Amino acid sequence: MIQQDYAWQSGVSTYVAADYEVDVSKLHTSAYLLATWALSNGADKTFTDTEVAVADDEITISTHGYTSGMVAQLTTTGTLPAGLAGSTDYWIYVKDVDTIKLATSAANLAAGTYVNITAASGGGTHTVDVNTAAGTVKFWYSSDGSTKEKEVDATGANMASVTKYVEIVSVLPCKYIIAELSGVVGVVSSLNLKLQGPQD
Repeated sequence: MIQQDYAWQSGVSTYVAADYEVDVSKLHTSAYLLATWALSNGADKTFTDTEVAVADDEITISTHGYTSGMVAQLTTTGTLPAGLAGSTDYWIYVKDVDTIKLATSAANLAAGTYVNITAASGGGTHTVDVNTAAGTVKFWYSSDGSTKEKEVDATGANMASVTKYVEIVSVLPCKYIIAELSGVVGVVSSLNLKLQGPQD
């Protein structure tokens, strides 16, 4: 019997899709994969015009608790700072525990291209309204560690789930199980796999 834990990139923003591999070459006929994951997107926070640094395109929110890669929209009781709009997805960049910037896409976030805020004088209370965390993880058979040859049964689980048992019936030569993340809104705080099964 083989039982081994695998863990990948805990706390990493996954706005860029990533594949993770498990070597199952020692398995004899079948195995069970216990997948545990957590996905979060922070909490709603408010700020006012006085907390916007126009020259630096920054917003100060004391102990905001965000992680770069979280996604949000903005609402206001007044007028949003110029350059920002409601009903628009923004990707959060965390400068420090009290300061954020906003990007209009995951690609812009990765490139360090942030929204140009040109004025903040419309008044009101502005809210960073974080989107509902969502995402999918799928598991695939692979003989070479890169080609996704066959989808493992019972996959496509929404990442709001906490744990999931996936039965793996070996398709020899099956050396890898690939876990693929897609459609992620938010930040994956953990993705851990435990492999159990008979071995040669």
